[in-house]
Amino acid sequence: MIGRYAWYNVEKTQRDFGLSPRPLEETLRDALRWLSDRGEFSGELTNRLETRVRS
Repeated sequence: MIGRYAWYNVEKTQRDFGLSPRPLEETLRDALRWLSDRGEFSGELTNRLETRVRS
């Protein structure tokens, strides 16, 4: 499945649960922070990756 694009319709999720997808940048930033907080990699690496996410 790697390298294949998949498109999803979120209308039902939005209608039934009131949930909406959030921006990718925000999701990646939170994931990097979570991994860093767990000690998966250094804070310096987190900062470098977050800088790239914003670019």
